[in-house]
This record gives sequence, C-alpha cells and structure tokens, in this order.
Amino acid sequence: MAKIKKPIRPPHSPEEIDARRKDASSQASAVARQLAFAGLGVIWLIKPSSGNFENESFNKAPLLLQSLETLISALAVDFLQYVWLAFGWWLASACYPKFSKYVGFPGTCLFFIKMSFLIIGFGILGYYIWVTKHNI
Repeated sequence: MAKIKKPIRPPHSPEEIDARRKDASSQASAVARQLAFAGLGVIWLIKPSSGNFENESFNKAPLLLQSLETLISALAVDFLQYVWLAFGWWLASACYPKFSKYVGFPGTCLFFIKMSFLIIGFGILGYYIWVTKHNI
C-alpha cells in the first residue's frame, strides 16, 4: 500500500517570519510587564507585617528584597529596550539609514535580559514562598 504524501508547504517569506517574530515579542513584552507588576504586588502582600525587612525570622527577607530588585530591574530593562528602539529607529530613519542594521540586535539582547530578570525574580519569589511555607 502506497503512502499518501502530504503537500509540502512552501517556506515562509522573510517578511512573514519577521512580522511573526515582532508580533510574538511584543506580546511577550506586554505579558512580561504585567507579570512583573503582579510580582511586585505579591511581594507587597506577603512582606513582613512590620514592614521592617531586617527583623524577619530566619533571615528570609533578603530573598524578598532580591526578588523585588530583580523584578524592578526587569521593568527598567523593558523601558530601556523601548527607549533604545525608539531612538535607534529615529536615528536610522532621520540621519543614518545605514544604522538600521545595528538597531535590532541590542533591542533583542535587552528583550532576553528582561525575560531573564523576570524568570530569576519569580524563581527567587517562589523559593521564598516555598521556604516560608515549609518553615525551613
């Protein structure tokens, strides 16, 4: 019995691939921003009731502060990414058209740094919650 071959879909055009990449990264940035703010809210809700991080039992409060710093860093890098891209594309369109090939790479690097800060921040926050729940 002969196998039925599925039609081969032609590869996507570079323009279509770039449009899909831009759409996915912009959606990921919006979700990352919302998650960072949600993490800041969780930290605010579970912070020591006295508000004094130095006097918390078992000295676990530095984990909350590290998570707070990391999530704020993710938001700062998010802002820096958009400032860089806005300035870079303005510079490329207004003054130096040859500069356009150098705009995307730093923006992509900032995107991955932002995502890394977000993952690390939530990892630290999750570890703090786990340690607190298990009284370790």
